[in-house]
Amino acid sequence: MKILSAAEMREVDRLTTERFAVPSLLLMENAAARTVEATEKKFGGVADKRALIICGRGNNGGDGAAIARLLHDKGASVDVLLLGRVEDAKGDARTNFEAALDIAAKAGTKLRFVEIETPEQFWAEAAAYPHALFFDAIFGTGLTRRASGLFEEAIHLLNDHTNDSPVISVDIPSGLASDSRELIGPAVKADLTVTFTAPKLGAILPPAADLCGEIVVTSIGSPEELVNSSGSRLNLVEPGDAEQWLAASRRSPHANKGDVGKVLIVAGSRGKTGAACLAGEAALRAGCGLVTIATAESSQPIVASRVIPECMTEPLVETRAACS
Repeated sequence: MKILSAAEMREVDRLTTERFAVPSLLLMENAAARTVEATEKKFGGVADKRALIICGRGNNGGDGAAIARLLHDKGASVDVLLLGRVEDAKGDARTNFEAALDIAAKAGTKLRFVEIETPEQFWAEAAAYPHALFFDAIFGTGLTRRASGLFEEAIHLLNDHTNDSPVISVDIPSGLASDSRELIGPAVKADLTVTFTAPKLGAILPPAADLCGEIVVTSIGSPEELVNSSGSRLNLVEPGDAEQWLAASRRSPHANKGDVGKVLIVAGSRGKTGAACLAGEAALRAGCGLVTIATAESSQPIVASRVIPECMTEPLVETRAACS
């Protein structure tokens, strides 16, 4: 499975719309639907539960507004807190904010949509009801600098005041830079991250990945060929990949150990034989046929006695410095 950068992901989205005529608004709707499906699969049905969705003004927030509509349709009570004003949003995000506002005007307390402009207002609204589910739709893959101000307050609420209620992050936990494994500032610690089309680097490598909880990668309508031709050189190895590789490398019944891989491991010194033994056994268990461990002459008897019998050893002449 390809791992995409933020720029590669934007290009895949653009080509999906331009080349394959999939409206960007439909991609957003699909993202919301996949998030709700993953949430119900992990945490159970949402009917009669109360959910809090915290939205930024961008497309990630637009996903959150679409999630709010779908949860409402399933019988949940939903509070949407937009960190900003609808009139400052653009494009598909604004379309979804306005749609949620229209429903909120008719739904009473079953769907509340509140524009937040100050930390004091945010905390008052967030504490208005007990919530069973929390959705993080503040920032998507475009964040490159530390979250601050009202956004940092929202991250603190999701991390410090959710008690036993799960936090679901939309695409990537807010506060993470999707192209970096490093933490750039405060970030949401999610129980479930529903990411779209392909995983992002920040969700794969620690320490950033430690904040993602369970990661579910979902398809929202971008053709697989666009992902595969994205230019990304990073791949996430999955169990299915290993199965294909093993099937493709099936050995001939006439093969001998010299036909299926020869490995020379140069490792180990006096008192430090563990790495040599582990590397040798790992090579054999991975399928190599002929494995030789070249190690210091004084270590060779130890290595030979510890590795599995199929491993061969070769003593190397030691210098006085190596023996001291």
